[in-house]
Amino acid sequence: MKEHELIADYEELFNDYKGAWSPYLVEADSDMELHLGAHFSSAQVAQAKKTGRSLVPFPKTTRQVELLHGYEIKNRHILKIGAVGKEDDIAARQHTGIIMQQMAQGGYDMLSETFKWGALVTGSNLFEVYLDREGRVQFGRRPHNGFMLDPGFTLPDLSDCRHILTGKWLHEDAVKKLLPTEADRIDKIPPMNARRWTDSFQLARKDYMRCYEEWWSLIEEFKSFVINRMTGQEIEWEQFVKNAVVGGARNAQAILDTMRMPNGMPIFSKFQKPVRRIELKCFVDAEPVWEGPNPTGIDEYNFVWVGGEWCPECPRSELKLRSLTRKLHEQQFARDKRINQAIDIIESSIQAAKVARQGSLVNPDDAYKSGQGHTIWVNKDFAGTLQDAIYQLTGPSPSEGVFQLIELMDREETEATGLNQEVFGGDEGDRPAILSVFRTGQALTAQQSIFQGFRRAKWQVGIKLVKMNQANMTPKMVTRCINEQPAPGFYEPDFTRFDCNPTEGLLTDSQRHLNYLELKELYTLFPDAISPSFIIEAAPVQFPEKLIASIKQKEQMASQMAQAQLQTKEQMDAMLLAQARLDNARAQAEMAGIPLEQAKTMSEIAKIKAEPQLTYIDRYLQLLTLMQQSQQAAQQPVRQGGA
Repeated sequence: MKEHELIADYEELFNDYKGAWSPYLVEADSDMELHLGAHFSSAQVAQAKKTGRSLVPFPKTTRQVELLHGYEIKNRHILKIGAVGKEDDIAARQHTGIIMQQMAQGGYDMLSETFKWGALVTGSNLFEVYLDREGRVQFGRRPHNGFMLDPGFTLPDLSDCRHILTGKWLHEDAVKKLLPTEADRIDKIPPMNARRWTDSFQLARKDYMRCYEEWWSLIEEFKSFVINRMTGQEIEWEQFVKNAVVGGARNAQAILDTMRMPNGMPIFSKFQKPVRRIELKCFVDAEPVWEGPNPTGIDEYNFVWVGGEWCPECPRSELKLRSLTRKLHEQQFARDKRINQAIDIIESSIQAAKVARQGSLVNPDDAYKSGQGHTIWVNKDFAGTLQDAIYQLTGPSPSEGVFQLIELMDREETEATGLNQEVFGGDEGDRPAILSVFRTGQALTAQQSIFQGFRRAKWQVGIKLVKMNQANMTPKMVTRCINEQPAPGFYEPDFTRFDCNPTEGLLTDSQRHLNYLELKELYTLFPDAISPSFIIEAAPVQFPEKLIASIKQKEQMASQMAQAQLQTKEQMDAMLLAQARLDNARAQAEMAGIPLEQAKTMSEIAKIKAEPQLTYIDRYLQLLTLMQQSQQAAQQPVRQGGA
């Protein structure tokens, strides 16, 4: 595509997307200003100043946003890669170790910020995963007014989003760092008038700022593949022609036609398969400077969309995408308006107006003073009474219904998003603690749709990180990172599809403490199934290594003692068995007079004697031999004298 055609296509696409998303962007800007404390328009503030009043904001919407944002941070989970099959455990564990190191470098904090300003405040943010100049994974956030998605996309994972347009104003040195090979060309590009992407900030020094834009495109094209019906392996047709056969495409086609299985079916089949790829075009001040595939080497966007309530079938962009703040926008304005009106009523009841006679006061400005302790001087030539010189008019007292209405609006605004006072720690009177806990849990349950979208976004981040590590990390880099050689399945192309599943693990102190309490409870129920060292490893304590080493040493000593006791028991059992056999042989010898059985028993006892640890049996056998000899001597006839 020629350069001028590329510029024209981009401008046309930008104008179409801008027109489609403009209603939403107006509402999102208003929601962001509301969260930041700008509860009143400039016209309302100017009118209040003319009448000598000040408008006071009461940002309860901000309180709800910060509550859910803080809840997400407190219950934050680590991102890990779970294995689908047992054979994938090693590769999944290695990917988990790498991703945990990468996410620890600001990834979790950036995700939380994207969740806050996206789902909770403006309704749309992008979480970006990219590579820096040194090839390391970095994380970023694109605000709602820094990008535009394809207005026709319907899936939150952006798998059907054809284009993504991004833009921001950067210092020219920063642009050159992003595109170092085009630095000389950037110097020759004339500065562009600020007509695009100017919503995010005001340009202070336009001479040094450059408009850097990116045009991401998802392209699907059909390619020819060859499948082996016996193994199920697929290979591109060009690769099949190059590697599998000799003689070019003609011989390759002949192989497809002639090679058959015993049942007559062809071994190889050729078919068309859609292939996805991502193309990136970079512009500096509306001039194209770079074009190519995704720099990270993956076949999908670098972005993960973190949005609010999404209804793609709604034709109005300001309604199809809403944040939590958008749901409370009008209620917050109405509440602020009524509270400021009540303040005006209270002030007017104290001092509605003053009536002063011209020339009666020494200083006419004293008539504008209000409050306690002010002295008003009257001219000495004034002949009337002091009430004739200046008179205070009082207004009506505020009605009790005004405060009841404010209280009602306060409660209705809180419950509009499913929250209640228990979530904010409010005290509603004498109520059982278990009931308050239950009501708090029910209120947070109503917000699970927001957290579900955030968990889906975190799952996508895990998939992208695995693909990026496969495409950019060499075996040497993997070994340097986790001190292990990559497992056989580490670089499998379909690893993210069949072999792994990104999940969440324990990260915060509260989660670790809860897990520790659960393990303690299980240990009381099943002490033989859980070792104390396993519980200590999960304990939220500092420096658990020495404690674990000490417990493991004691467990090893206890195991050795138990083994020694088992051996002693076995030896005692053997001794008792031998003694029982001996008694049995003795009884049989006495009854039948058969010495053979006794000899066998003695032989077995002699075998036991050979065991080194039964030395005391030797003494027993010697004693038994002496007893037998004495018995034999007693049975011999006594010689009579003189015979």
